[in-house]
Formats: sequence, structure tokens, C-alpha cells
Amino acid sequence: MSDKTKDAIKKSTDYYNSSDTDTYYRKIWGGESIHVGIFDKPGISIRDAARHAVTYLAGRLNTLGPKSTLVDLGCGFGGPIRQLVSEYGCRGIALNASSLELEAMAKTNNTEGLGDRIKPLEGNYEDIPLNDAEVDIAWSQEAFLHCGDRARLMREVFRILRPGGEFVFADPMATPTAPREVLQPMLDRANLVSFGTVDGYLADAKAAGFVDKGYEDRTEDFLTNYRTIVAETRARHNELKQDISEAFLEKIEDGMQYWVDGGEAGHMVWGSFHFVKPD
Repeated sequence: MSDKTKDAIKKSTDYYNSSDTDTYYRKIWGGESIHVGIFDKPGISIRDAARHAVTYLAGRLNTLGPKSTLVDLGCGFGGPIRQLVSEYGCRGIALNASSLELEAMAKTNNTEGLGDRIKPLEGNYEDIPLNDAEVDIAWSQEAFLHCGDRARLMREVFRILRPGGEFVFADPMATPTAPREVLQPMLDRANLVSFGTVDGYLADAKAAGFVDKGYEDRTEDFLTNYRTIVAETRARHNELKQDISEAFLEKIEDGMQYWVDGGEAGHMVWGSFHFVKPD
């Protein structure tokens, strides 16, 4: 494993194992998901918007159902995989580098009667602890921005998928012309090493052997999501600081605003990819 990969894993693990991070996402996102939502109805909550994003991404798949095994790469609190298992009947594997999030996810899985259908798995997606051709579907939401070696990531996902298997994911990405000085505050906010790009992901997937089934740009949803998050965080600042450090709140408020500013300036995009492993 390269030093860059090790650095990315450490940064991601340190960030998500932080009690401030854990508390913030639970209070603002609702404790089910920490992913970008789709605000497709007036007055929709952050929690419900996150569920709508899962429904949207699941709609890109052709083989999701009771006979399929799906791995969520970077599962967070596990809301998406619980939704998928409950609504589509698939079996789930939830991969995460954060032991704190995995522990919380496993408790919720058991409470909701899904403990026997979702397997928690500690590890990282650049060295996935699964056998070759073990799963039918690979899934991820806003996790690969923490990746240190995206070409290696694509090879790993290709390896664990069965022939004919599907791979869908969504991620915030930089545009090719985005200035480093604009991106750096966003990288610093979430302990990131670098951002992927649309062309970069497409090239790495092709090199790994995948067939491209289409990229869909949903940057407007990304902007709506973070505008809503910024407003909610600022409105609840005094409440949040009872349980979260002032330094963290200031950093995350500024960091979330950077997402909005970057997207509005055309430096950041968000969308979803769909790839298939040939039979």
C-alpha cells in the first residue's frame, strides 16, 4: 500500500472517529445518513432528502433484488444499506474504516431486525477484505473523495464483483480547471488528500475493465443540499455548541460554505456513475 493511500486512510479514519464529527452528523443529518440528499419536494427534511438520493441511485441498477448481494463501500451510519435491504430484499455488506460508525450501525441494524441481513466489515476500499467475484453490486455515496489511489480502487471493485455485476456511486468532484487555492480549504475541512474528476473516474474504470453505462450530473442537487446544511448548522449553532467544540463548528460551517461557493463558481460538480463488469 502506497504512502499516499495510507495517508488518505488515516485522515479519513481520524475524521470520522472524532466525537465532534460523529455528534455533528447525527444532529444535522438525523443519524441515518451522512450523504448528499435530493431535495425534490418543498420543505423536505435533510434526513428524507438523503433517502430520496438512495432511491435515485438504486433506480440506476438493473439487478438489485432478493437474489443479489450488495456491498456499500464507505457505509457511514448505514442508513442507505438498511434502506436498500429493507426495500429491495438484497443481502448487504457494509464496509467502513471507522470503527465508531460501524459499531453504531450494527446496533441500529439489530434494533431494526436487520442484523442477520447486513454484515458489518471494517476495512478500506483500496484493499477490500472480500474474495474475488463475491458480490453482485458495489455501491458508494460520497466516500471515494477520501481515496488516495482511485485507480487501485477501481481495480479492487472490479475484482470483488461477479461477471455481469454492477457498480454505482456518487461523489463530489473537482473540475479540471479548478484552482488549487480554491480546492485546498475544502480538502482541509474534511481531511482529504485530493478530489477525483469525472474524466479521471471514467478513465480509471475503463482501465480496470468496466463498461461505462453513463454518468449523470446532479450538481444542482449538491448545491441545494449544502445550502440547506449551511443554513441549518448556522441556525442551530448555539444548540450544537453544547455538545460540539466551537472550533469544530466554525471549521465545518466554513467548510460547508466552501462546497457551495465551489459549486456555484463551477469548480465542483456532483453526479453518479454506473459501470458493469463484463460477463
